[in-house]
Amino acid sequence: MNSSTTQANRISVIDALRGFALIGILFVNIISIINAIFPEPASGEWYLYRFFNYTIEQRFFLIFSMLFGTGFYIFISRAEKRGDNATRLFIRRLLVLLVFGIVHFMFQPGEALSIYAVIGFALIPFYQRKPGTIFLACLLALLLGIFFVEYFNVLSMMLLGLFMGKIQFFSRLDHFENRIKIVMWIALFLTPIALYIQYISLPTSWYGAGAGIGGVVMATLYVCVFLRFYKSATGRKYLRPLEYYGRMALTNYLGQTAIIVIAMKLFDLQGNIGLFQTTLMSIGIIVVQIPLSMLWLTFFRMGPLEWIWRVATYGKYVNIRK
Repeated sequence: MNSSTTQANRISVIDALRGFALIGILFVNIISIINAIFPEPASGEWYLYRFFNYTIEQRFFLIFSMLFGTGFYIFISRAEKRGDNATRLFIRRLLVLLVFGIVHFMFQPGEALSIYAVIGFALIPFYQRKPGTIFLACLLALLLGIFFVEYFNVLSMMLLGLFMGKIQFFSRLDHFENRIKIVMWIALFLTPIALYIQYISLPTSWYGAGAGIGGVVMATLYVCVFLRFYKSATGRKYLRPLEYYGRMALTNYLGQTAIIVIAMKLFDLQGNIGLFQTTLMSIGIIVVQIPLSMLWLTFFRMGPLEWIWRVATYGKYVNIRK
């Protein structure tokens, strides 16, 4: 497959949305990696901490999970069209991702790759199911995730992503425009209710049903607003850098951890800085990574770790240069 075919096969809005999710994930992950100082109540950092809990925590991770499900559908369907053994390739893809995750876990205990790799196996039986069946399974997993086991939220979002792949959602945004608008307004109406439920649940649990409900509602709102803005000429212009960022999501995700760990060791930051500093560091990482992603993809077809992932999946050399 040549580079022009690869470019034509990409759905740019998925890349941009993945880049958007990656930014939100960074602001939360850096806190746990560095073990940032817990803020004093009523301080400026305390309000920043609460802001993160109400706007970022359990939001962007769910968006990323949904896109993993869509990526699963795209990978399997295209492998089938080429006549490959799609299921076997996807299993190998998950196993390679699991290796990345295990290594990453040494530096980031809250890392997501190993979780995706394990839960990803549950998607395989659903690929041949009808969209309606997948959506019902998504709702059931969502209820289990909100009220019982948090990881079912991840499965629920992956199933939602698979459902969206099945109905060709991202490649037919114009067709779904009115429904996106309706869902956006519903999510906006439910947001203050979800935030209140999360607020009253915070004294007993940071990751309970309240956080789950708030996460799902606000993640839905974010996605709808993002898609509507992306469809406009102005939105596409300003969000285009995120396409490059999202195309190198694996490299950038692991690269974020590498930058944080190196800075932490060099400047003795672990347990010694607060949320203001970690937030500034996150902004700095984003400002560096996005231009580097754009520069890299000027000369290469994919990110370096994406290339390793692909070579390990297919078991043969793939040309990375354009």
